[in-house]
Amino acid sequence: DLSFNDTEERRLSEMEDLTLGLLESSLDPIFLINDHGIIRLVNQAAVGQFGWSKEEFLNQNISMIIGGRHGPRHDECIEHFLQTGIKCEMGKKRELLAKRKDGSEFVIELGLSEVKCTYNFERRFCGFVRDLTRQKEDEARIQQKEAFTNNLVEASFDAMFAINRKGLIQQVNGAAIKQFGWSKEEFLGSNISIIMKSKDNENHDRYIERCLQTEKNKMIKVQRELEAKRKDGSTFPILLGLNEVQGPGGTPIFVSFIQDLSDQKKVNSLERSKAAAEALLRSSVTDDLMKFGSDDYGDDELLIATVLYAEIVAPNDSLGASNASIYATVTSQ
Repeated sequence: DLSFNDTEERRLSEMEDLTLGLLESSLDPIFLINDHGIIRLVNQAAVGQFGWSKEEFLNQNISMIIGGRHGPRHDECIEHFLQTGIKCEMGKKRELLAKRKDGSEFVIELGLSEVKCTYNFERRFCGFVRDLTRQKEDEARIQQKEAFTNNLVEASFDAMFAINRKGLIQQVNGAAIKQFGWSKEEFLGSNISIIMKSKDNENHDRYIERCLQTEKNKMIKVQRELEAKRKDGSTFPILLGLNEVQGPGGTPIFVSFIQDLSDQKKVNSLERSKAAAEALLRSSVTDDLMKFGSDDYGDDELLIATVLYAEIVAPNDSLGASNASIYATVTSQ
């Protein structure tokens, strides 16, 4: 029946026009190939992306756009699927190098699927291509920024901890590892309270919670003196500074920088003992004698004399231990 044939041909023609329209509306390159990898159809986005014309593309092997070592393997994947029915990488997305007409290569994401065709005995496959150049550049910039930030954190002489709102350690630098004795693996995921003395670690989580709820402005960027604990159980005085930064997805991350105050505390103690010893000496010796001593002796010698005098006058005084520290410090210089 000729009328039936004409109707069927018009229907097929309309389907082809619809298919071509869909292909051309895609912003990404699309290739239609047969079971031998020969290009049967290509859209304008592919022409613009790769540089060949439609006429140059048609009846050529799809491997012409595959860069690096992936070209031969692409035909093997299709052949493997045709022989065994195992889809291999069919229906999956994969990253590989693509090649333009000018020989330049770039990274693409390729998705390959079989297209069922009822009016053609030739098996066909559709390849969807997405240029990943900008995505890879963005990823590289992010990695560079992360590396720069990590280098800054590692360059700090002070211990640094980044914790989440639950007090769990998300990041730690080398200074913290050296100062406290735990490894990076032991720190990550642990609660920050492990470095606090018993009386402080019970309050630390509540401190963070208050910080999040009502007293953030009072607590952020305020330094506090605390007693910290090392892995071996020993404790030492620290100065803790807390700041807030925005983490992934806008979640709050708290960054703590910790200074060891042990040396500073020793210096302060020595200075107080020195002042107390000098005050005791001045209360017992005339101004003329003090002036005579300071003229004839240097500061260190006068300090030793002051300490020895304080020990003679008040041997059982509470200054004894501190004076001994002063004496030992000065005489060792």
